[in-house]
Amino acid sequence: VGPEDAEGDGLPDDWERFHFGHTDATATQDSDGDGASNAAELAAGTDPDDAASVLRILSAAFDADGQARLRFTIAPSRVYRVELSRDFQLWGSAQGTLTYPETGVAEFREERLNLPPAVPTTGFYRVVVE
Repeated sequence: VGPEDAEGDGLPDDWERFHFGHTDATATQDSDGDGASNAAELAAGTDPDDAASVLRILSAAFDADGQARLRFTIAPSRVYRVELSRDFQLWGSAQGTLTYPETGVAEFREERLNLPPAVPTTGFYRVVVE
């Protein structure tokens, strides 16, 4: 995909032609109704014409030790990280490991070292595509 964006809408023209057959789409549109804008689909490497192709958290829970476990969809050629916030203002990388238990799915297992098992405190997690 070339970087040319003749309309200046934030979507490369080649990407628009490949997915839509024209360059009339906008970055803010959600062409397939999956809740992700065309710009988000471009960043995530998902298909803006397929509502099943979207970056989505499939499950989120705490294990018996109070550490987070997240499963989410992934796309080829993308790098992901999980971030943690206590207040939705300050975000930092959550400590843990990513594994790939099945095609198109990643699992994050939080690893807070040197902490005894405990009831989890309030925390908010998000998946970020780099």
